[in-house]
Amino acid sequence: MQKTEKPFVEVNNLYKVYDGFSSVLDNVSLEIARGEIACIFGPNGCGKTTLLKIIAGIDKDYQGKVLIGGKSPIEVRTGIVPQDYDMTLLPWRNTVDNITLPLEVNGYSRRELREIVVEFLKKMGIKLPLLSPVYKLSGGQKQLTVIARTLINKPEFLVMDEPFASLDSSHFFQIADVLKRIWNLTEVSTVLVTHDLVTAVLLSDQIFLFSPKPGRIVHCEKISLPEPRSVSDPLFVETVNYLQGVFLMGGE
Repeated sequence: MQKTEKPFVEVNNLYKVYDGFSSVLDNVSLEIARGEIACIFGPNGCGKTTLLKIIAGIDKDYQGKVLIGGKSPIEVRTGIVPQDYDMTLLPWRNTVDNITLPLEVNGYSRRELREIVVEFLKKMGIKLPLLSPVYKLSGGQKQLTVIARTLINKPEFLVMDEPFASLDSSHFFQIADVLKRIWNLTEVSTVLVTHDLVTAVLLSDQIFLFSPKPGRIVHCEKISLPEPRSVSDPLFVETVNYLQGVFLMGGE
């Protein structure tokens, strides 16, 4: 994927303190290119989700500088896929009417909205039971519904917080394949948070390893493995093992 020289995401000297004394993020600086998939990897409680909220424009109480496409995070149309994605679905609606939700303010008729969804899903290669109530969907189908709902509004930037935490391996690989296809089609810059290195190496162009709380970047690794990537590829396994060793040693 072709990247521009100027970073799309710029985080400089970011500090985050709760209640005036509890430091969560400590002097975090990073750059992410336009169209790049970057992963924030680290242990529970290291500030990964806090960083995600800041760059998504949800948390505005921090010290430092954050720019997305040269703009403040609150000025950017950011798509968010939360960890508790199941809670964001409307159970009284079916699948298609959950996906159309962000488009309903645009004045389309219900028929037009559904046609837009069908065409979008076809283009993205996503298959879902559109007329099924969402509470009847599998975990993987619910996750795909939330991803489709997020992307149909054409966000400038995408953030995903532990999106695979509640999925079994079969659903994980299914959604990983769909995400790769979507990223290739849309080239939307994405920040993915995870505590699983296999996920990070499988999906990312760049990985930032974070220390335990307060979160600091202890290592940054560009992932240049060829596509499609396979978890059984010796180079893939070698990369995961190398990064695991770097993380256990506390970075470079």
